[in-house]
Amino acid sequence: MSHKRLLLGCSMASVALLLSCATTREDLGHGYKVVREKTRSHSSFERYAYYDVLRYRHRSLGEIGEVSISPSGQYALFEQDGKLILFNSTAGSLTDVTDGPFTVPKRIEWKEPDGFVLITAAEGIEPRRIPLPTQ
Repeated sequence: MSHKRLLLGCSMASVALLLSCATTREDLGHGYKVVREKTRSHSSFERYAYYDVLRYRHRSLGEIGEVSISPSGQYALFEQDGKLILFNSTAGSLTDVTDGPFTVPKRIEWKEPDGFVLITAAEGIEPRRIPLPTQ
C-alpha cells in the first residue's frame, strides 16, 4: 500500500514539474504552437531562463526566435541559432535556407501557389526568393 502511494506521489510530482516547465502556449494554427519553456539558469543573476520552442503537432522543432507559418500550414519559416530554417510538414524536413550573414526578416510574403516565399531583410534591399519543396 505504501509503495502505491509513493508511486502516485512521484507521478504527481513529475506531472507538476512538467507543467511548471511549459508556462505559456501560443496556438499558430494548422497544428503549430509556440511553447514558452523555462529551465534553471546557470546565472547567479536569474533563477530561471525562458525560451520559445516551436512544436508541430507532437514534434518539437526546437528553440526559435521569429516564426512565420504559410497560409496552408504546410511550411514554417523560423529563426534558430542565427539561421533561417524552412520546415516542410508534409515531408517532415528541416532545411537551412540561410544565405550569407543572417538578418531577421522584416517581411515574409508566402507565394505558395507559385512555389516560393519572398523574404525582405531590410527596406531598400531586394527581396530574396526561396523555393518551396513540392513534397
